[in-house]
Amino acid sequence: MIKEIVKSRILQMSSEYSKPEVLFLLDYNLGGGKELRYKAYVHVLKALNGEVSMENLIMGYSVELLQAVLLIVDDIMDNSKIRRGKPCYYLKRGMKTVKDAFFLLGAIRKLLSEKMKKPYSDSVFKTCLGQTHDTIRKTRSEYSLETYVAIAESKTGAYTFYLPAVLGYVAANKAEPACLWDFCNLGALIFQMQDDYLNFLPEKSSKSMNDLEEMKCTWFTSRMSQMDNPAVEKYFLDGAVCSELLTIIRSLFGEYSSTLDKLLKKLLSMVGEDQKEVFRVFISFLDARREI
Repeated sequence: MIKEIVKSRILQMSSEYSKPEVLFLLDYNLGGGKELRYKAYVHVLKALNGEVSMENLIMGYSVELLQAVLLIVDDIMDNSKIRRGKPCYYLKRGMKTVKDAFFLLGAIRKLLSEKMKKPYSDSVFKTCLGQTHDTIRKTRSEYSLETYVAIAESKTGAYTFYLPAVLGYVAANKAEPACLWDFCNLGALIFQMQDDYLNFLPEKSSKSMNDLEEMKCTWFTSRMSQMDNPAVEKYFLDGAVCSELLTIIRSLFGEYSSTLDKLLKKLLSMVGEDQKEVFRVFISFLDARREI
């Protein structure tokens, strides 16, 4: 199993570090995930007839290590309590969480080949920009769909879609297609919209339901910002979440669903016949989340 091989490799690299701490860090944060980014990387690598060697698989698994880092940090910033059905990692480790996150980032760079380090670094930087934009307190006028799209593209597009895909192209020694970045950005927008919706269904997402309380710029808050309603006014003034506000959000579920369908059709139209097999994994991934 690739996860166990990667864990073993990291333990070998960190022989002077506390083995129990490293194992706890890896087991706690790699367990329970679907490994969708790694699976996407493997699919792209195979679809491009790249070499499915152990080294390529280990390097590809770095996307899951990065996912672990970003979730660890994101939960701290959002003051989340639950991740994958259990207490968030920082609630277990306290301030040591910061050190652990840096440790994982260092381990990723040691696993990657030189030619993979640039797209990895670019994706991390782009993701950090998106996270920064996402966590800055905004005025009501900034809760626009334009702002939302920009956050989704940088926060989600870079590492959830672009990084697994571009690493697959690099590992297969193929040039990335001109449409890759635009495809990944649109896929990220759809993914982020689905995440926003799932935030209201904690029993299905196994995550804390606190986007409203955190006043996040989501598809739903972006749509509400265009409404003239007392409950909406109060929400953007002091963050008050009342029953009327929740009713307004539920009334947007139908519009959310129809918008999602249109965007998925647009995503399909961006892919040429010669690229369909490569990108199929991302489209299937989004389709499956729509059925949740």
